[in-house]
Amino acid sequence: MTRSRKILAALGMLLVLALAGCVRFQADLRVSPEDTLDGDIVVAVITNDEPDSADKARDAADDIEARLLPALRGADGVTATPYEQDDYVGTRFSLAGTPIDALNGGGSEGALTLTRAGDEYDFTGTLDFTPDSEPTPGEEVDGDPGDADISVSIAFPGEVLEHNGELQGSSVTWTTTLEGSVDMHARASAIPSGPPWWLWAIAAGAALLIALAVVVVVIRLRRRAPVNTPAG
Repeated sequence: MTRSRKILAALGMLLVLALAGCVRFQADLRVSPEDTLDGDIVVAVITNDEPDSADKARDAADDIEARLLPALRGADGVTATPYEQDDYVGTRFSLAGTPIDALNGGGSEGALTLTRAGDEYDFTGTLDFTPDSEPTPGEEVDGDPGDADISVSIAFPGEVLEHNGELQGSSVTWTTTLEGSVDMHARASAIPSGPPWWLWAIAAGAALLIALAVVVVVIRLRRRAPVNTPAG
């Protein structure tokens, strides 16, 4: 067997391991007009009671990372830390001012890809963890496949022009399960659409407080002003 075939066989086995248990893939990202990303991405696979279950789950999570986020690890502004929560193990990636090139796909089919052309961003990717075949009789599946936590949310600086997810403001979210799949796509403006509503609310509240303070000061000054009595 050639080296390339051995690598493909190993990746295939890791994918089977990922599909044998629940996957947690959570991405919550924000895009800035300066072509940078902030947010968090969790890539993890559930474990079971077998002695080497945690190692297998980590290997499976690494395979998912290699397929969906091939250029993320090691990119500027990315911090990778071990993730262990609710029997899931894998990696949490924290992004701070990370260039959008960290989601360039790297030629991997279905990988999360974010590009900019002119004043528009284009985001694509595929969330598909469905097995190619049904489990063999007697084969156990770790966790409930319907409970797999798989979601991607990306907030753009400007108006969302096209999308096939769930839109809220300028943020698009896609969700699926281990038994489903979704081809993600969104196109959005890179030009900020103005301050968010909460910023206007804060500004209005601050203006009201200033006005009240001025009124209080004026009232106090008037009370302290001396009263001139007529000479008599």
